[in-house]
Amino acid sequence: MAEEKRQHRRKLISRLVGVDRGDGEINFGMTGNISKGGMLMKSPYPVETRHQFTFFLGMGDDVVSVAGKAVGCKRINGLYNVHVAFNSDFPEEL
Repeated sequence: MAEEKRQHRRKLISRLVGVDRGDGEINFGMTGNISKGGMLMKSPYPVETRHQFTFFLGMGDDVVSVAGKAVGCKRINGLYNVHVAFNSDFPEEL
């Protein structure tokens, strides 16, 4: 069995995600999984890797913003799987 190298455990949680691209537009997607250190976002739009973005996540009745960097983006079955590393631990209890 492979050793887990992640610092934070991932949870399969589906939440609406908005990505502020810094150009006045916000693209939307859904989380595939999320942890305190990052998330997998599924989006119909590609996201440039190695760039900093602000991500807005729907958490119940609240919206939480968190800064992060897209570290990978690959198109699979018509959607983009965007791997995101947060700049600091996610501020909410998951």
